Amino acid sequence: MYPWGAMPEEHHYVPRFYLKGFTENKKLWVYERHQKPRESKPKDEASRPDFYSLDADETGERNDAPEKQLARIESIAAPIIRKLVTPHYVLTPEKAAELIFFIALTFVRTPAWREHLNRVAVKAKRDHDIKLAQNKEPFYEMLREMDTQKKITEADYEKLRQMFLSGDYELEQKSAGFNLWAMFTSGMQVAEIIAEFQYQAHYAPQGMEFFTSDNPVYTVGPDDEGSMVVGTGFGRPDVRVYFPLNKHACFYMRRGIRTMAILTTSTFVDQANYLTMLTATKNLYTSKCLRRTMLLFNQNGCKVKAGENAFMAEPSPPDWRQS
Repeated sequence: MYPWGAMPEEHHYVPRFYLKGFTENKKLWVYERHQKPRESKPKDEASRPDFYSLDADETGERNDAPEKQLARIESIAAPIIRKLVTPHYVLTPEKAAELIFFIALTFVRTPAWREHLNRVAVKAKRDHDIKLAQNKEPFYEMLREMDTQKKITEADYEKLRQMFLSGDYELEQKSAGFNLWAMFTSGMQVAEIIAEFQYQAHYAPQGMEFFTSDNPVYTVGPDDEGSMVVGTGFGRPDVRVYFPLNKHACFYMRRGIRTMAILTTSTFVDQANYLTMLTATKNLYTSKCLRRTMLLFNQNGCKVKAGENAFMAEPSPPDWRQS
């Protein structure tokens, strides 16, 4: 039983309306590496219990204000994305801004990004503890002030200091409040950066489709040596942002391009789908069950992970933008 005395609600970290854009006859095919593709529906995918609920308040009630805010943002973006199924729909600057804000929130609302920010927070706390423990007398004085009942000896103070210095202890970030604060804060920062980008809607040639995943927004750009890498920071020069809108279209953003709708090449579709596979956390979503897709995902899927080989240089949230 949950603290607020009710069953948990399923919160979708990839919106249901969005996944519907990758279905055929209401069927969504889900790929997981080294597993057979399975038939599913958008309502049954990409969700976790109470993922956007705050801890119970003093009344013991569930606080789902963050989920309601995300739902409001989705309700604004959904009709825009549905209309972008065709290249004849022209985005106004106002609608483009609404879509770009949705894309920024889509990037930061996934479990993969939450886990990354939790690791960043834990590292920052551990580094802070080590810095405190390096100065013996101030560290002792801090413990004396905390130990109001005088139950800890000076020898224990030193044991604690050595433990901090060694880093030989477990830390875990479990605050829902921090999770949601970090999500919205980093989302606002991403939105602020990509609002300055130009954009294009690339439409797949007949007979081809775009894929999406449980981590549907990804970046590509040059590192300090000029090599192109997947998962570079949004603030980097010449970063490119991809977001599959539906099975027919992919939103592409970067500085200095001409804003337009493009009937794109098969090469662009193949590249976008390859990158979608690389950056998936666990699942790839498509409208068809194809053996070739399964084999490619087994080979290339889930290789880019924030904090491991992407978005590496963030100090602590929220100042992580220039990875």
